[in-house]
Amino acid sequence: MRLKIENEIEKIHNKYLASAEEIVSGYERENTLSKDYEGRQMFELLQNADDEAFGSEGKVLVSFDGTRLSISNTGTPFSFAGIKSLLYPNASPKKIHANKIGCKGLGFRSILTWATQITVATQEFTVQFSQDYAKDFLERILEENPSLKDEIKSLSKEQYPVATLTCPRIIEEQMLVEGFDTTIIIDCRHNLSSDIENQIKSLEFEELVFLPNLKKIEIICKEDYHKVFFKVVQENEASIESEDKLTGVCESADWVLYRTSGSLIDENGKDRDYEFIVAYDPSGKHTGEVLYSYFKTDVKLAFPALIHGTFELTSDRNSLQKGSVVNKKLIELLSDFLVETAVKISESNAECNYNPLKLVIASDMDIVLSQMFGLDQKLRDKAKEKRILPTISG
Repeated sequence: MRLKIENEIEKIHNKYLASAEEIVSGYERENTLSKDYEGRQMFELLQNADDEAFGSEGKVLVSFDGTRLSISNTGTPFSFAGIKSLLYPNASPKKIHANKIGCKGLGFRSILTWATQITVATQEFTVQFSQDYAKDFLERILEENPSLKDEIKSLSKEQYPVATLTCPRIIEEQMLVEGFDTTIIIDCRHNLSSDIENQIKSLEFEELVFLPNLKKIEIICKEDYHKVFFKVVQENEASIESEDKLTGVCESADWVLYRTSGSLIDENGKDRDYEFIVAYDPSGKHTGEVLYSYFKTDVKLAFPALIHGTFELTSDRNSLQKGSVVNKKLIELLSDFLVETAVKISESNAECNYNPLKLVIASDMDIVLSQMFGLDQKLRDKAKEKRILPTISG
């Protein structure tokens, strides 16, 4: 493994040695991609952990002491292909696996805005990335080819415009947390400590509902926060519990899961798999305010349930791609699924109430969903054809 990584480092060294454009364009691309995910760093880290947790205990340990953030997970260890996805943007192995949520290399770049140094540790290797080491890497290249200095100056105002994740170093120290298969360690910028703390503590029950592989998330944040989240799924029911290790307080939520999946043809004539899940809390205690694509987006969708769909999102994973042919088809399918789900809930209700009807009448819907994709009207039209209203006789 070490030799493979060293060979890739040598390839990048030779590429940079021959081209100032390669150096600067890599730096600019990395900056753009890292800023795209601002505010979603913890989501991206948990997403990566979930993708690799298939077939394992599905455990994650998150620990933050104010200066260092550590995320450890069970499952498939960070691989050589994973390292290459960091070295080369848009070359993630997830792209060819339908059961993977995102792209490891792209999502991983989100933490660059937090980090002064990033360490990836497995049983087989430990690799570090830092701005200081990237600067040293570039200085060695400039010593070998001094003519690059003027070329770089003409392309960038930065003194050292080199991508951090293209300049790894292999270290001998074993930093893998015992009981896990991969550990990501982020030495954080001191001025961002409160932002990181807030993002960690804002994680809620719902973040586990749609993740297929994670079953336990333990979060330790400084000295005043220590919670463990558990998920148990049996057929179409999910139970999520949280335990506050400091106060002993336990909370729980039970969800009924309604699922559908299939494939459609995209604008290039290729098959695209899709999935919808509606997580419904019969007690009415937990409702949805936004659309989920595994995690929360910024797309407003207020229903008495959580709604997940594998939509095409913008690069920051917060909004729907407005011109997407796939999304247009998915909205049509989603409207069918929501009406069908409302009917099933209505038929299963022991009490006479209007909760199923609320599933097709959003109290708040994003303008993109309602006006550009017409979801609001589609739901109303299709609901008229179905028996959703409660009746005394059932």
